[in-house]
Amino acid sequence: MKNGVVRGLSIFLAAAWVWAAVPPGSTLADDAAVPESKEGWNVSYVGQIGGAAYAAAVLYNRAYMSVGPRLMILDVSDRAAPAVLGQTAPLPGLARGVALWRRGYAFVAVDTAGLSVVRISDPAHPFQTVLLPLSGSALAVAVHQDRAYVANVEGLKVVGFSPPNRLVELGCISLPEGSAHDVAVSGGYAYVADSAGGLRVIDIRESHHPVEIGHYDTPEALGVAVAGQYAFVADRQDGLHVVDVSDPAYPVEVGFLAAPADDVALARGYAYLANCASGGGMCVVDVHDPSQPVPVGSTVDESQAVTVAGRYAYTVSVAHGLRVVDVANPANPVPLGAYDTAGEAWDLTPAGGYAYQTGWSAGLRVLDVSDPAHPWEAGALEGPGYTAHIRVAVSGSYAYATAGWNGLRVVDVSDPAHPAEVGSFVLPGHAEHAAVVGSYAYVADAEEGLRVVDVSDPASPVEVGFCDTPGYAVAVALDGDCTYVADRQGGLRVVDVLDPENPVEVGYGATPGEAWDVTVSGGYAYVACGTAGVSVFDVSDPEHPTQVGSYATPAGSLGVALEGATLYVADTFSGLWVLDVSDQAMPVEVGYYDTPGYAFGVALGGGFAYVADGAGGSLILRYVARPEEE
Repeated sequence: MKNGVVRGLSIFLAAAWVWAAVPPGSTLADDAAVPESKEGWNVSYVGQIGGAAYAAAVLYNRAYMSVGPRLMILDVSDRAAPAVLGQTAPLPGLARGVALWRRGYAFVAVDTAGLSVVRISDPAHPFQTVLLPLSGSALAVAVHQDRAYVANVEGLKVVGFSPPNRLVELGCISLPEGSAHDVAVSGGYAYVADSAGGLRVIDIRESHHPVEIGHYDTPEALGVAVAGQYAFVADRQDGLHVVDVSDPAYPVEVGFLAAPADDVALARGYAYLANCASGGGMCVVDVHDPSQPVPVGSTVDESQAVTVAGRYAYTVSVAHGLRVVDVANPANPVPLGAYDTAGEAWDLTPAGGYAYQTGWSAGLRVLDVSDPAHPWEAGALEGPGYTAHIRVAVSGSYAYATAGWNGLRVVDVSDPAHPAEVGSFVLPGHAEHAAVVGSYAYVADAEEGLRVVDVSDPASPVEVGFCDTPGYAVAVALDGDCTYVADRQGGLRVVDVLDPENPVEVGYGATPGEAWDVTVSGGYAYVACGTAGVSVFDVSDPEHPTQVGSYATPAGSLGVALEGATLYVADTFSGLWVLDVSDQAMPVEVGYYDTPGYAFGVALGGGFAYVADGAGGSLILRYVARPEEE
């Protein structure tokens, strides 16, 4: 899935070649028809940072890494201190795989958007020259001569190109099960890692008609590399399979190592496995004798992809970016340097010129958003208490992170460059979300309901009250003397907190789906109800919440934020939706933006919508109504 220079990223250096004829029905794209980003209706892009790092390719002293919807170029001449040279503007989808061609171009598998070609000759200003839309989702790409081979959830797609401002889909082959996660090309054959079917051997000598001629079954193949007559398959469930493909029609396993892994790269008789060692690190395996693979070394830093160039291995982590490892002595790999990315965004809270981003295993990131068009990471806090999916509330100079089994963490953010934990409190359940008012934090604690924590002394938070709601509390919002709890098991619960030490549930309203988030204003509660969309409740009588309106969003709403009569909805894979709720009984769509990742949450500040877009990172968007809507 993550094709490095030494593992299927063939760099075509020939000066001349013959352009293949375009068969009837083929798809053609050229640089005169580069699609714009997935901007929607009435919502415009302002800025973006971070996202999942899925893949990297390395050539000479430069690393080309996918980060969210961008391709980032790093100078790695000083392996101890990789430095950013430049990055593309956001591409139309998540960058999942990278392959290099002629040093001046990179081919990027852009998930549901297709295949992108990026001009990289000026590393400070890389830019997309052409995009070829493809059905399905492109997860990896290998380039050989004048062909790009795209591993896609639908199978393998063969793309021809003319240097390289014209792309044409020449042929494709569907896989009977699973999806193609990685591809390596050698000797007229494509070797595909199929997540449910193992190793697929595809004859690609006739580009318009690729044909599967061989198959070797493994439980969950995610990575593949080829050297000579052997294919090396990284399987997430059981380990490294060494398969003899000297007869491509009859692949035969000749060696195996029980070392489950997500990716594999080869160099000088060694296989390098990502997400293999303890903690998700890299394993180094001696495969000089392919029938007897022997583990010889490992690293501990988390990794999902790996490539090798010269004496160095480069691992990529979804949450943390790039790591450089000296493997001159494969038995003793030595970590040298790293470039940390902001990682995935699962929650995003703006406050006072900064936004506080959290994500799975990515810790707490403090983003400077004083210039919303150019956000940058000002500080970060990581550690054992920040490895879960955490959410953040900010009050004054403190951030309050709800960190699952790690409870409530109190972080001093008075110096944004150096956020520091000053206190914590482990709750009986799984801390999901908090709202902070005055001296109290009101925490949605999953099966344990609503917990009230006194944070008047940030260094010593202490629980003073609780209301054991019967469902699964995932989000809270305060309005007056009441706390409104989104209950994932199907409802809106109203808890009277006039006496914080004795909170009492006073009202309940059933929702049509799982309640994931809630915001309250002007006597109405707006609830994100997952696949059921958004529900609007009249809570003017808190003891009798009454649903008065709803809106069915396309995907699954997980987050809501309200400004005046405008409701912003984080709707997973369909992005951000904007609704006019001036008539609460009849919400009306007035805007949307199809984000590159999965919109998990949305918050508002300074006239902007801050979207936690999962693998797409943190997005800053602006909704501007058309004149007739104002």
